[in-house]
Amino acid sequence: VLHGSGTPISIPADMGAPDQLTREWPCVADLVGAGRERNTCRTSGIHDLNLRLGMDLGTRAGWRITLDVDALNLLDDGPYLPDPAVFVVDGSGDLPAVSNGRLSLPVTVNPNFGAPLVRLSPGRSLRIGLGLRY
Repeated sequence: VLHGSGTPISIPADMGAPDQLTREWPCVADLVGAGRERNTCRTSGIHDLNLRLGMDLGTRAGWRITLDVDALNLLDDGPYLPDPAVFVVDGSGDLPAVSNGRLSLPVTVNPNFGAPLVRLSPGRSLRIGLGLRY
């Protein structure tokens, strides 16, 4: 069994800490008003379990024959790329008038912040090998 740390999530230094975000990511609340250290917020840890079964099938004409069966990534809990968007455009909000050539879009806290966008796990696999040794 292997354990690894999760993927770091970057939080903009000038961002406040909306309640909705701090409930799910307590590390954000801890950093309000302080300098944000790199990699302080991370996704959950990664767990990996591989099993191997080896069996000696005997010898034939001076050759030793073995059978190996490997079950890889049984937990299928691999790394993923998290959603990095802290805020998203609020489609239900009204667009304000353009001021000094700038348009400010209404935004809301991204409810999927930190959730998996893409899983990088190769999936579970079974590997069977036959070995011949002289």
